[in-house]
Formats: sequence, C-alpha cells, structure tokens
Amino acid sequence: METRILGRTGLVVSAVGFGGIPIQGVSEKDADAIVGAALDSGIAFFDSARGYTDSEVKLGRALAGARDRVVIATKSMARDRASMEKDIATSLANLRCRTIDLYQLHNVAADDVLDKVAGRGGAYEALEEAKARGDIRFIGVTSHSRKVLLRAIETDLFDTVQHPYNPLEREWRDDVIAAARA
Repeated sequence: METRILGRTGLVVSAVGFGGIPIQGVSEKDADAIVGAALDSGIAFFDSARGYTDSEVKLGRALAGARDRVVIATKSMARDRASMEKDIATSLANLRCRTIDLYQLHNVAADDVLDKVAGRGGAYEALEEAKARGDIRFIGVTSHSRKVLLRAIETDLFDTVQHPYNPLEREWRDDVIAAARA
C-alpha cells in the first residue's frame, strides 16, 4: 500500500483510508471482519465521526489490537467549548484509546461557523486543551465549502483539511489543495 504524509502532522497514512460512515449499517461481527480485511490490505488510516451513530464504537472494538499500527481520526459537529469537551471524552471511550491522532471540526459550512468554532468559547479551545493534555495529537477541519476551507487554511490553526475530492469535484485541486500544500 502506498503511503502519504497526512497534512502537516508528519503522520504516515495509507493512501487509501477507511471511511467510517458505511460501517454503521453492519453488525459488530461484520464490522470486525471488514476492519480486519482493511488492515490485511494495508489500510492504516481510519476515519469516523461522532455523528456516524455507532461507527466509533465498532472501530474502537475492531482496532483494539491494532492501535499501534493505525492512525485514527474522528470529528465532531460541536461548535462550542463545552460540547466539544464532551464529544472528545465520548470519542476516547468509544474508540478505546488514550489518544486520538486527529480530531476534526466536522462540516464547518460557513464563515460564521468558522468564526464561532475558532473564537472565544468555541470548540477549538477544547481541542487545544485536549491536545495539551495528550488526549488528541492534531487538529483538523472538514468542509464542503472551498471558500471556508481557504479561510481555515489562512488561520494557520489546523493541521489538516478534509474535503470532497473525486472525478466530479476536482476543482479542489486548483485552490484548496494548492493552498494547503503551501
């Protein structure tokens, strides 16, 4: 499996990652088998979210014996500090780990949302504190808005940006990907 450096984290991840949305629709037994097959194929990056129902729980269970060879990312829709603190604690318990490699602000869709999460009392404060405690290693942001991600990159707050990129949405390469690389 080819590998890549994830954003500015320095973490080495598989070029193909495991997205946690679909796993919420299968049994724990099937989830264990699917994650096992992913590990056997060389996948070493697993992404989930608080909003993906039981995805974190299933990934935590299935990855329990492989924690030392994978990078785990999750994300939260929390927008304020207190809500993010709760979500981080829940994610740590669900994923059965002492440290989450990458915790992301999920679907920051508009400028005012970016201002809120990054401002005083916003969710970013909780992420910074969790990072200082060692509960998380890196902070990222996700969005489907190119404009918002370009602003997020300019803030220099985030170690990663996650966005759609596929044969129909290749325009990200020309602005967001280029800005993130720079």
